[in-house]
Amino acid sequence: MTGIDFVSGPAVRQTLDWSACVEALAIVYGPGAEDSALPPRAVASTPAGNWMRVLPALPGVGDHFGLKVMGGRRGSSPTAQYLIVLFDKASGAIVAFVDAHSITGVRTAATSALAALHLASRGPLRLGVLGSGLEARMHTRALVSVLDIAEVTVFSTTEARRHAFAEELSAELGVPVRAAPTNTEAVREAELVVAAARSHDEQPIVSAADLKHCRTLVSIGSTVPSQREIDADLIDRADLIVCDVPGEATAEAGDFLAAAAAGIDFTSKVHSLSDLVTGRIGGAADFALFKSVGSGLQDIAIASLALSRARAAGLTTPLPVAFEGI
Repeated sequence: MTGIDFVSGPAVRQTLDWSACVEALAIVYGPGAEDSALPPRAVASTPAGNWMRVLPALPGVGDHFGLKVMGGRRGSSPTAQYLIVLFDKASGAIVAFVDAHSITGVRTAATSALAALHLASRGPLRLGVLGSGLEARMHTRALVSVLDIAEVTVFSTTEARRHAFAEELSAELGVPVRAAPTNTEAVREAELVVAAARSHDEQPIVSAADLKHCRTLVSIGSTVPSQREIDADLIDRADLIVCDVPGEATAEAGDFLAAAAAGIDFTSKVHSLSDLVTGRIGGAADFALFKSVGSGLQDIAIASLALSRARAAGLTTPLPVAFEGI
């Protein structure tokens, strides 16, 4: 039986590429995907500021199942660390521990790219990005890698950060990236928009009036009831809403809770990413919304790919440990 390997953050970053990640996700969301293999996440926190989330998944395809556990401390000096545990399907044994910090950013952006491949118009496309942090950067890289993106416009509330984003990614990707002075200007002309920045006061950062040409909106910055990112009018306007975890997105994301409180009935428009990938629903829409809250299925798919590639490249660290079991 294969021993236990550790896959470090640098090994993850060296071995993964966007095309392979999107393909791995297309497989786990394709035929064979089962809702029962994706249990609800577990979330815990204390008044002292400690927190933990656990995301389990047993994909219907592939070699591994497992879970991601993340935890840390909130406060003036917040901390967070992420670990994925992979089990081998054939033997049922633990086979790897994967540093999941880089996995988290990659899997979210690659999932959005998979959805955009099915939802977005054919290029060349103008991409509007709201946010300049890790998720905004990863989404820009992923979307440019799989779609025909002609130009990118970015806005974030810190002027220096949005200009740094534009300079860095323009040089890296070979695509013109421009910093916009307002969120409205960043998205006004874009056919594809990514909202990847929570507002400071939990007010929406984009509304239907801001979008003149947008056909596809990706929203990833609001995942719990207290967070809002997109206005309720966008949920009302969308004629197709695709979610990676529909039950969690519509019941737990502040965007959907606000829309429901406003009397907007969106239930008939909501479909799963698996429905989209397998063709059970079509991707054609005047205005489509993809809402992602993240799932263990994405983590396991990308971690399994990283493990396979890291082993092939000799980048894993064998651990001198063994677990007792039956």
